[in-house]
Amino acid sequence: MVGCMTVFVGRHGAPAFEFAVEYYAHRTVPEPGSPDTLSALGEYAAAGMGKELLGKGFFVPGEDMRVALSRHPLAEETAYLAGFPDNRWVQSALLDEVELDMGPAALGAMLAKNKLPQAVLRHAALITEHPPEPRFWITHGLVIAGLCKVLGVPTRPLVPDYGEIRMLPLDRAASLSYGS
Repeated sequence: MVGCMTVFVGRHGAPAFEFAVEYYAHRTVPEPGSPDTLSALGEYAAAGMGKELLGKGFFVPGEDMRVALSRHPLAEETAYLAGFPDNRWVQSALLDEVELDMGPAALGAMLAKNKLPQAVLRHAALITEHPPEPRFWITHGLVIAGLCKVLGVPTRPLVPDYGEIRMLPLDRAASLSYGS
């Protein structure tokens, strides 16, 4: 487990359009206007992430910072627009979205009760045990929600908005157990 380490975790920007989970899960080649590209609002939010990090003192102008990110094109585009050139990316499968064996309606019902699937919680616990090295991560909403639950960080809403950044203390994970 990690010693005392705080990370900033951001959700990628909003996709070009809302989409069904089944469609999204099987995409491999991004196309313009597909769920694998950011909307204009998503681009704006991604650019705002860099400004927010600068305001929090995370960025030091001229310093060569790295970012850990999901291997998904939405995370890549978000990282680029937030001010991280691709030579500063550390892609991590740990930050990829969790595959679920439930449909959108069942997931929505769980989220409405402020609960997460066990697969998400197990995945988040694994991330806390083997966190990517950079202190800023770009990942997916359920991954961030799982991290908050596992770390005992109270949040409302449970799943962050597109482009939202949360500060998470990884040092708390060792003494916490996770539950839905």
